[in-house]
Amino acid sequence: MKRPNEAPPAAEAVRPVPSEGEPPPMPSDDQPFYDESLRASARSLGRLIRGRRKTQ
Repeated sequence: MKRPNEAPPAAEAVRPVPSEGEPPPMPSDDQPFYDESLRASARSLGRLIRGRRKTQ
């Protein structure tokens, strides 16, 4: 096992830098599906939490 001072530095995320005047990348065609899926999951979790609070 390496000691903390021997460990390599953490990796950095590399993000492409858009050229001057270039618009940001558009979301994928599947983005609306993921957005709606996330909303549905949040609603479901909220209902679950509210249901458990009522039974206590």
